[in-house]
Amino acid sequence: MAVYVICDQEIELEHGVWIRKRTLIPLRCVQHVDVKQGPLARKYKLASLYIYTAAMAHEIPFLDEQEAEKLRYTFLL
Repeated sequence: MAVYVICDQEIELEHGVWIRKRTLIPLRCVQHVDVKQGPLARKYKLASLYIYTAAMAHEIPFLDEQEAEKLRYTFLL
């Protein structure tokens, strides 16, 4: 299960079932944002949002298609 919060200056990601991992990504470090869907996700109108920084890519999985696109455009501004 993944939880995300977008603040003024950072994105907070938290995921994991047994071991919870929390990641803070400063918005100034975001280089690219992408939405990806496989065939099964497309069938159920789900998508994954990928946030790329210089160090790595962070994924927010199983979002509604429209929510994923809305978030992607939020990062473009």
